Amino acid sequence: MNADRTRACFICALLLAFSFLLCAGCGSPSAANITLRKENQDLHEKIDQLEQARVADATTIRSLEQQKGTLPTLPQNRLEKLFTTHSIEIGRLSGGGKIDRDAQADDCIKVHVVPLDQDGDAIKSSGNVVIEAFDLNADAEHRHIGRWEFSSDDLRKMWVGRLLMYNYVLTCPLHESPKHPLITVNATFTDSLTQRSYTAQRAIKVTLAPAPATGPTTAAVTER
Repeated sequence: MNADRTRACFICALLLAFSFLLCAGCGSPSAANITLRKENQDLHEKIDQLEQARVADATTIRSLEQQKGTLPTLPQNRLEKLFTTHSIEIGRLSGGGKIDRDAQADDCIKVHVVPLDQDGDAIKSSGNVVIEAFDLNADAEHRHIGRWEFSSDDLRKMWVGRLLMYNYVLTCPLHESPKHPLITVNATFTDSLTQRSYTAQRAIKVTLAPAPATGPTTAAVTER
């Protein structure tokens, strides 16, 4: 009897111990699983950090491109030794013009833009130009006449270097005739090499359409 009781107690103890180990194994992760989960979490955090850094770098690059352009420029001490644009002027031959030769009024303005080097001499310099025209005597609604942009490729075709003329001649079509014959032209030239911008302004004349003829009205007299 005692032997049977001892054997039964021993079997119960084994069952209890096995149940405890089984429950312990099911209830808590192993050390390997904990390490794997931690490494996985660390990788996700590193990926998030790299993605944030990539977005920040892309934003910085776009900002720098908008401010300075994508082309690198030379150091200042080297630029000073080159013949580069240091200013611009609008030539005195600038004024109204006609694309349609049969038009009664000027349908464009021709702006002579002259890049000048550090000695004040005309220089054929690569860049882009923005032209704006204003009728300062008009009301606010009609004061701004137009805006025209010219790339460096456009300028290449517009250089005139003959007959004592050394400048770009830019043709700017007028979509609407100004109200007054004297208009103000503003030119901004951005040099392709130095990325510097220069501005000049000049008043020019345009030919307006002749005013419609007006005369006294005659009343018809009816005789009876």
